[in-house]
Amino acid sequence: MPSRVPQGCADAASFFQSTIQKCLEELLSKPLLVWIDEFLLFARDASTYLSKLEKLLELLDFIGSKLTAKMSSLFEREVRWCGKLISGEGVHHDPKRVKALQAMPYRQTGGEMQQFHCATT
Repeated sequence: MPSRVPQGCADAASFFQSTIQKCLEELLSKPLLVWIDEFLLFARDASTYLSKLEKLLELLDFIGSKLTAKMSSLFEREVRWCGKLISGEGVHHDPKRVKALQAMPYRQTGGEMQQFHCATT
């Protein structure tokens, strides 16, 4: 398995996404969501969370990957992830993101409209 993905290639992000999903498929969708290099691990209680975290770290170690401590947070009740606020209450749009999108000027050209569309999805 390759240990690096060339940056700048058109398919680098999708290749990385599919590779990491294959490597972590045992945990995927049950207690783990993955978007490129962003992981969201969740559980109903602390003991389940710790066992799933241990499994995630084992899988990452097995494939030769690691997490950055200062980019990680544990035992959060609410997280901002991929432009959404996620908690035990559900998934909601991030009010800061919504406010920023509302403050954007109206689009005048097709290119500007496409840029706005990409920013909102």
